[in-house]
Amino acid sequence: GSTADPALWSEVGALGFCGGLVPEEHGGTAMGFRATALALEAEARTLGASPLFQTGWIAAAALTQAGTREQKARFLPKIAAGEIRFALAVDEGAHHRPGAVQARCEMGRLSGLKRFVVDGAGADWLLVLAHVGGGTGFALVDASAQGVTRTPLSVVDSTDRADIRFDNVPAEMLGGGALRPAVIDGVLDVARAGVA
Repeated sequence: GSTADPALWSEVGALGFCGGLVPEEHGGTAMGFRATALALEAEARTLGASPLFQTGWIAAAALTQAGTREQKARFLPKIAAGEIRFALAVDEGAHHRPGAVQARCEMGRLSGLKRFVVDGAGADWLLVLAHVGGGTGFALVDASAQGVTRTPLSVVDSTDRADIRFDNVPAEMLGGGALRPAVIDGVLDVARAGVA
């Protein structure tokens, strides 16, 4: 299950770190990548297990860069306040190969399998790389929705990881549909930079 402490996550939000990449108009501190990266480094130094990387770094950046006006208004204030947890679900095998994604979203329904999803067992919402129409994008999925099956994984460190299966699950696409490859690469580059 989740290794994150909800009380600690709320405290991180109160300190402003969750909203480091969230614009002020949505309740964030808009500190930017450099300042938020310092918070990530400090957390990593103590092997802290919080949703800051997945939620305050990846999801905040993805929603800010590619979300619709309604999606930003719905999710960014909750991210900034430490009231919601996201997980990015990209990989479907043992290696990072976003170009080989098989998950598919059709008619607002997502099906597929994602492996080794960081914060996957405890997240409230999932940001899932999937094919849609003639392109690719990120599906926003309520992790508690019927058809979402999460299998927590035991790993060496303290991180929450899970395999997640989607069986005809209701989903909406970030930005309203398929995204340009450069936008997808930009979101994934933010995630890769955060790992580094």
